[in-house]
Amino acid sequence: VRDPQEAARWLDRAVARAPRSTTARWARVGHRLELGRLEDALADVEHLEAMARGGRAKHLVWLLAGRAWRAAGLGSRAGALFERALRYVPEEPRALAGLGAALVEDGREARGVAVLTRALDLAEARRQPTSRLLLDLGRALAEALDDLPTAVARVSSIPADAPEAPVARGLEGRWRARLGDVAGAVLSFARLRELAMSLPSPTDDDRAAPIAALLLEAAEMERDRLHDPLAAQRHLAAALRLRPRDAQLLRAYRDVGALVAGRVEEEPADAEPSGFPEEEAESATHRTVTERPVLDLSFAAPEEDAASAERVEELTRKLQANPSDDAVVDELLALLESLGRGHELLA
Repeated sequence: VRDPQEAARWLDRAVARAPRSTTARWARVGHRLELGRLEDALADVEHLEAMARGGRAKHLVWLLAGRAWRAAGLGSRAGALFERALRYVPEEPRALAGLGAALVEDGREARGVAVLTRALDLAEARRQPTSRLLLDLGRALAEALDDLPTAVARVSSIPADAPEAPVARGLEGRWRARLGDVAGAVLSFARLRELAMSLPSPTDDDRAAPIAALLLEAAEMERDRLHDPLAAQRHLAAALRLRPRDAQLLRAYRDVGALVAGRVEEEPADAEPSGFPEEEAESATHRTVTERPVLDLSFAAPEEDAASAERVEELTRKLQANPSDDAVVDELLALLESLGRGHELLA
């Protein structure tokens, strides 16, 4: 049922028929939060607490409730729920992490970061997973305390096989760019793109939206700051794999494609790159501002005919509108292969 009100009525009937069904009650908690019925949702959580047996089970009820409040955009109100979880199991890292994040969202940044740091120390001492904690702590440091170097250090330690790794690499790229470390930002965004390409396409993964947004941010940096539309195009292609019908991504991809086609038409492949005037080349300050970073992860693209590039764009739009059109698929594959655009061929 798509209508939240109608879904809530059906869930009321389900709970009336099976009042001890935890599945029905948790589903009703989520729908009541969606409808803004916070007191009713809290009443369901208290009923679940009453049904739970043992301190750890009751702790888990309030831990899940706090996470549900945060997922519903009510992070500032979730602190009290995590505190109730800590009454049953004090010094539990996940509950402490939730409390710390809630404190940060409630405007108590310093206290929240201290609680998050304590949660991380406990999780490391008990050899528990720390990737989610590191991500929350990094966000708090960067967005609440403006401590970008420490935030980068925290999220960069998240391993590549963790579920939080793609978002971590994207945030690392964002913060490195804000620090002026353009080369580091390029590397972090490239790692984000690689991780995004490993996800299924398209996907219902909850991470798809934030990952696509970070890839769009990476493309904007490559296009506007580094003037490299080809690298921007690669980021956008990876984002479109995850969200092929996203209007903003499609518009950005078309704009970048036009820039790529214009560059190919205006700058022949055999043209010599224009150098800086001798007196400007001797200026270290000028080199710092205008040169590309030493670390360049973009792939060398062969010369493309403007008409072929436009045809690729047209076929791509047709394929997105009708993915089952085999004729379009065959023509697009052949054209991409002839142009040497291997990254798009893979996508």
